[in-house]
Amino acid sequence: MLREISQQRNQYLVRQAELTTVSALTNLARVMLESYNDDLQCKRTRVLFPFSDKDLASYLTITPEYLSRLYRGLVKEGIIHRHGGANFVLDKKRLWQEAKGERGVWKLS
Repeated sequence: MLREISQQRNQYLVRQAELTTVSALTNLARVMLESYNDDLQCKRTRVLFPFSDKDLASYLTITPEYLSRLYRGLVKEGIIHRHGGANFVLDKKRLWQEAKGERGVWKLS
């Protein structure tokens, strides 16, 4: 039991370190992929977050306004679609690239 608690604590510390060392866009993409509901029947798959956008921004250590800009950039790039506050992944491959930090940062508008 102590080993499991220790492993969970280490995973938490690694995650916290990642939040401070990689871009907010990369962190957002990673969180989206962790919450990704892969339904093979759907052309676009919904990302279900168990918290609000305000809480997500707080978790990512960014402002809600900056989170909104990140969402707009992902929509503009054709990676996600937003409707009624829900997020739908249109291009999982490009989202994976963002999560790995491979695509670089595009200009936020």
